[in-house]
Amino acid sequence: MIDATTPGTIDGVEPTSSTLSDAKFKSLMINSAKVPGNFGYKSTSDIDLDANGYYAFDITLKTFHNVENPESSENGYASTFNSFASIYLNGLGDKASDANFEKVESFNSVTNTYGWATYTIFVQTSEFNSLNDLSLELWLGSKNESCTGPVFFNSVALTQYSKDAFEEAVINTPASNKRVVRLTNQYTINEAVENNQFDLPISSGWTYKTVNIDEDNGQVVRSVDYKSDDISAITGEVNADYAFATKDIPANSNLQLKNNTKLLLINNPLEEHEAVLQSSNINILQHGYYRITVWAWRNTSEGSPVISLVDVNERKEKVDLSVSTTSTSDNFTGGWNQYNFYVAGNGYRDEVVALQLGLSGKGYVYYDDVQVRQISFADYETGKSKSYSSSLSFDTSTTNYQVANDDFDVTANEDYSITYPLAPQSWTANLDEDETLRVAGIVNTESSNFTANLPNYSKGGMHPNNPGALPLRSENNNVLMIGNFDSEMNNYYTSSSISLSSGKYYHITAYVAANSLDGNGGAYIKCYSDKETLFEYSNIIGSWSLKEIYIATGTDSISAHIDLGNTAQGYAFFDKVQVEETTQDVFNAVTSSKIDLSYHKMS
Repeated sequence: MIDATTPGTIDGVEPTSSTLSDAKFKSLMINSAKVPGNFGYKSTSDIDLDANGYYAFDITLKTFHNVENPESSENGYASTFNSFASIYLNGLGDKASDANFEKVESFNSVTNTYGWATYTIFVQTSEFNSLNDLSLELWLGSKNESCTGPVFFNSVALTQYSKDAFEEAVINTPASNKRVVRLTNQYTINEAVENNQFDLPISSGWTYKTVNIDEDNGQVVRSVDYKSDDISAITGEVNADYAFATKDIPANSNLQLKNNTKLLLINNPLEEHEAVLQSSNINILQHGYYRITVWAWRNTSEGSPVISLVDVNERKEKVDLSVSTTSTSDNFTGGWNQYNFYVAGNGYRDEVVALQLGLSGKGYVYYDDVQVRQISFADYETGKSKSYSSSLSFDTSTTNYQVANDDFDVTANEDYSITYPLAPQSWTANLDEDETLRVAGIVNTESSNFTANLPNYSKGGMHPNNPGALPLRSENNNVLMIGNFDSEMNNYYTSSSISLSSGKYYHITAYVAANSLDGNGGAYIKCYSDKETLFEYSNIIGSWSLKEIYIATGTDSISAHIDLGNTAQGYAFFDKVQVEETTQDVFNAVTSSKIDLSYHKMS
């Protein structure tokens, strides 16, 4: 039986605390005084946490475990209270269990707080994704176990920390009283930028894009130590408005500046001053996704800081970021902002980019901690639209045809690694869950690439032959591969939606190749709407061949999809799956491989 009554004296002990103000009157009590019971309350308002943040949920509570009940002889009350509490934080996905406290039961011995104790759930959110719609649940007992007696919950507090304060709080909280959940993204840090924290003179790893630095008039471009250097002496007395002391440079807790004291300072006393530095080259691997970051701090709106990403080979326009005026009132980053470039690699070759940092016009700016990270496609998609972010894509796909990613040049890497075969963008995988029975995704036919990754494509003594390039393509070609290691498999990919308007003519094409098939099936291409199959080519084997169909639509518009699959033991390859509008004259001239729906209403 659950007794949800007003908190009061239990076993002669009031639920008060020398450290908790008015605990007696401001606590939530849940009580099962006669028989074992379990019951919980869930927060009704959603809890949202920002990306790249550090948070702590503090829950203060009191239990009565192994406490004799002097009223046990009356009205059937339990002779002993054995209450315990549980705390659940919902909304963390597969990390939720890491945040839960179950069976909190032994705090009456903590005499200096009258048995009260605080449990803390620490949450470090990911760099790219905020957390929305979290909720807390506070329980007598747990979701699965009952107990007798009361529990009191005194307070629930949510605190946001700086990085250093968060780590210090984690260290200082006893292990039994804390749960730590880190939702950091998977990535690898590539120390691609030389002198990325400006610990060395800027001549190491950085080159000037502007030639004339006006040191005679107080212009300063150099690495400084914010703790030990006399910045006023460095900038000189030419323009006192822009000569500042070390105390004006706020430490960025998220940079752990107590161990990283060097910063890049650019100080321009005059309007005509400009200084731009370019980093060492940053390699962007084929099919890779990257996040390039830098921290910046400024305290003037007159000059224009320069943060740009440039294509060293000048095939792409440079990308710029607008640097906002920062403020020292931000307790979590000391007025510093992190600026981000998200880069998508080329489908056929590696690329080279470089970061440019500078200041145009009067003012001053600090830069620090340049990092290059390989990330997943999902983090690339999420991050490029965030504040203080921009993107540069070497995507080679075209939009001339209806089927998205028709030539399989664009990947959707599931993590930061570039491990072939790669997931294709804009295609939905329909694959057997048993990964030992299949291998599927984008492969590259360039000889050295295909050979190097052959172990990834081979299982059970089976391995594919390189399908080579299409007749009109170079050897370096990306294709979709579906390999089955069991003859009972049917693995396939589905395209995004294609639209066939009424009263129009269309030409649909795809290249297919298959090898090492067992003869009981083969590759197939199927085009279908939600009402019926429009056409299908099945049991395709052999070297590259072009499969095509001409369609004349009727009075109905058609929304369709294309499936590319393999129903045999062996390997199938697909490329250049295209849908384009054509003319009536072309349709009429074709003598085969065409479908006339002009007198057919889709049923």
